[in-house]
Amino acid sequence: REDRFHGSTSEELGYGERQKIPGHGPRARAFEKAASKEAAAANKQSLPSPVAIEKALARIKAILGNWFYAEVKARNLIQKSEEIVRFAKLTDAQMREIGPLLKRGWTFESAFQEVVERLTADDEIRALHTRAVANGEKWYLSSVGNFGHIVVWGAEKDKTLAKVQETLAKPHVR
Repeated sequence: REDRFHGSTSEELGYGERQKIPGHGPRARAFEKAASKEAAAANKQSLPSPVAIEKALARIKAILGNWFYAEVKARNLIQKSEEIVRFAKLTDAQMREIGPLLKRGWTFESAFQEVVERLTADDEIRALHTRAVANGEKWYLSSVGNFGHIVVWGAEKDKTLAKVQETLAKPHVR
């Protein structure tokens, strides 16, 4: 066959024979429809029961108090019921550490990652960047081991970095 890629055939490049593109034809559509029904059923099964949610809310109230309990119950701090249950399964210390982050507007997932899935010095820089973007702001401040990190991105990145550099360069009076 004369299929060429920069002078080589598909077989020479190790791609073998061309495969039929999935997603075309009546069999593919039937498969997609069945898969979407299975995904919807799995999602329904993964939602916590009302009893589990009430137990979780009672634990949140016991650890973080009435105000925090009311805000979580009203879905102001944590929106998803499965996240409420996940939050209540954490240790008391983790809940107390995540609570203030939620009050400051962090999403549950970002706060959970910050506290429970802390980055370590062995993590790659990509993990820090991913965490920064997931934070939802154009900047991210974090401690990893004995190091402090400021990550900024977007169109204002250079301007923000210049301000940080200026602030850090100012002599501190003791």
